[in-house]
Amino acid sequence: CGNVATASKSITVEDSAQPEIVFAPENKVFSCGTEIPLETASFTDNCDADFEVTFEETTEQLTCGYKLHRTWTAVDNCSNVTEVNQTIEVTDNAAPLFDLVPTDQEMSYDAFANWTAPTVTAQDDCTSANVTEPVITNNDNCDDFKYFVTWTATDDCGNATEHTMTIPITDEIMEVSLDAPLSIVSGNEDVLLADVEFGLAPYTYDWTILEGQGWTLDADGNLANINAGNQDATIEVKVTDAHGCTNTTVVEVAADQIETTTEFFEIVPNPTYGDLNINYTSELDAQSSVTIYDVLGRKLHTWKFDAVKGINNNNIDVTPLADATYVITVEVGERYYHQKFVKLAN
Repeated sequence: CGNVATASKSITVEDSAQPEIVFAPENKVFSCGTEIPLETASFTDNCDADFEVTFEETTEQLTCGYKLHRTWTAVDNCSNVTEVNQTIEVTDNAAPLFDLVPTDQEMSYDAFANWTAPTVTAQDDCTSANVTEPVITNNDNCDDFKYFVTWTATDDCGNATEHTMTIPITDEIMEVSLDAPLSIVSGNEDVLLADVEFGLAPYTYDWTILEGQGWTLDADGNLANINAGNQDATIEVKVTDAHGCTNTTVVEVAADQIETTTEFFEIVPNPTYGDLNINYTSELDAQSSVTIYDVLGRKLHTWKFDAVKGINNNNIDVTPLADATYVITVEVGERYYHQKFVKLAN
């Protein structure tokens, strides 16, 4: 009969869902100088297999470092949008590194006095680095003296590091001896001479009469003029060098009540250009010791002669000495003589 019936139904499928996040990089913090990885966000969409993902990165400068702001944006064909944001903070919390630093080195006092600290540089992964002038200290240990030279490197964020160079001093420990007569006739005057070896000049001298009734002392540096009392004396000298290191020595001098022989001592000419005649008396046949000191009390040279009882004459050549004032001493038996002289240029 050809009867036909038709029915229709329209079904609309709409894409209103945003793309879904499969992987979102986490926020992270790195130290300056670290290689920063680039992780990529990923998405999926229930309708579109092929959709657009864009990436954008901006930098925010901080006082000490910076931040990276990363954004991934997924847009499907129906303009549904999903974003993933990641913040990466890069901080400067590491101190600078020195380029090349001096190693520990032994020196004498003289070598250190003429030594110049080298220039030291440093580098920093984030900012510039400034190295201060070296600071010199010491361990204040006279038995094992050391200098410490310290450089400090600081970056713009206040991170700092130090390098210290240790310089042990190889000089011997300061030694002090006293050249003094064994005895002085009561009421007479004589001289004590402090002889210093090693340590660091200039030196200071502190003279003290520890025992001895009636003794008096008038000191000038390493020389002390003493007037004998009527009892034996104990005399001390304390020497301090430029570093504050000290050494003390003591000598005992007897007080003689009777002078048994006449003393005589002279040096001529004075001043001298080089030739020096030394005249002195000895109570007995003995070896005499003639010594020259500079005004700091440092022993420069000693001569030995065979002295006879009575008047002796010895000749020495001081031409090699620099033009200056010196002290000459003569020790023979129990006698001790001293006198200053001046060396002139030819």
